[in-house]
This record gives sequence, C-alpha cells and structure tokens, in this order.
Amino acid sequence: MMRNWRFACPVTRKTVLWRPPQPGTYQLTLSGHGPGETRTQVITTLAVVNRKGQTDTPPLSAPTPTASTPALVVKLNPPADHSTYVELSWSGPPDVDYVVVVAQAGKRADTKLVYKHTKYRVAVVPGIQYCFAVQATDGINQIETDPRPIRDAQCER
Repeated sequence: MMRNWRFACPVTRKTVLWRPPQPGTYQLTLSGHGPGETRTQVITTLAVVNRKGQTDTPPLSAPTPTASTPALVVKLNPPADHSTYVELSWSGPPDVDYVVVVAQAGKRADTKLVYKHTKYRVAVVPGIQYCFAVQATDGINQIETDPRPIRDAQCER
C-alpha cells in the first residue's frame, strides 16, 4: 500500500507532501505558496531501493536534536529604510539556511528563502508600515528572530 505523507516545513511553515508515485521512487513536493494557488512544485526526486523484508513505504523520520547539538543564535539588525527598499542584515552561523519574513501592514506575511546569505534587500511601498524577521534552520534546530519594524509598525509574532 502506498501512502502520502504531509508535514510542515520548519522554516517556511508551508505544507510539504511526500508521496511515492510508483514503487521504489519517491517525490517531495511543496505546495501552499500563496492564497488561491493550487499548483504543486516538485522539489526533488529520490530513488529508494527496497531490501528484503521492507515494505514499499519506508518510515519517515527527521533528525532529532541531542544534548550535543548547539542551539542556533541569529540576530536581526535594525532595518535600513531607504523609502522604496529596505536593507536587512543579520548575524548567525554560516552553515544554515535563512528565510526572510516580510509583513506589510494589513497583508499576509511573505517569505523569501535566501539560503546562506546574511543580507537581503526588499522592495517596499513608500510610507507603508512593515515588519521583518529572519528564520533559520540547520536541518535539526530552527529559530525565528524577534520582528523588527519600520515606520512605527506594531509587530507581532
């Protein structure tokens, strides 16, 4: 019997679907990119070889933090507002992936995967309030900075 697996991505909080389209081959797809979008994008395809005694659906497990796994520390610097764009910078470990969270007043937050970069320039509407945060993961641990406002925005997590 083939199963579909759904779980939330720890960084982007988007729904991830893992399903075997045919025995021995598995696909990981990411969906839920925005309101009204129904498309699903293929992220990667993995070939899996079944061994004698195994079922065609292997258990899904993620690495778990241990006492020896250091906690992530990420610090978002105050945003530099340049009217039509904002420059963001942060400090954190060089070997983790980062996501920038941009929240415009009265709208849903948007996310941008910036991989291992620690600087990002985001276009903004002049005079509109925004909040920014950075999420990071090393595949085991995850963290989100406290939000940083511009233009007297009131930020919530």
